[in-house]
Order: sequence, then C-alpha cells, then structure tokens
Amino acid sequence: MKHHYPPPERISLIDIQRMVTGVVSLPAGIVILARLPAIGLSPVAVITGLAFLAFGIYRTSVVARRYSLYRNRSKGRCS
Repeated sequence: MKHHYPPPERISLIDIQRMVTGVVSLPAGIVILARLPAIGLSPVAVITGLAFLAFGIYRTSVVARRYSLYRNRSKGRCS
C-alpha cells in the first residue's frame, strides 16, 4: 500500500538531516568499495560498501522528491 503524504510546507531539520546522511553515505560507500583491493576482498566490506551506496541513493532520491513537492507547492502547482 503506497502512502500519499501531503507536500511539505517548509524544509525542516529532519529534512536537512536526511540530506546530510544521504550526501555522506554516497562517498562513504565509494571509499569502502575503492579500498577493497588494498585490504583484500572481504564479504563484509563488500556488503557494507554496497549498503552505504544503496542507502545514499535511496535517501538522495527521497530528498529530491520531497524538495520537488515543496517547490511545486510554494509555486502553487500542487497536484
């Protein structure tokens, strides 16, 4: 079941926290995966790096979608 939340009325502190965690997770995942050859191929490191990348991509997409809703609402084009 998909939830349809109303567009945000303003950017809150939790939105800023989501932006920061998304932006920080992407390079963290890349660094973990890039360092794999130097430390040896470890399944835990591969899973951790991929998890950070996936979380960063997901979080960034959520932030982009909410920001788009916020901009459309502020311009009076709410759907």
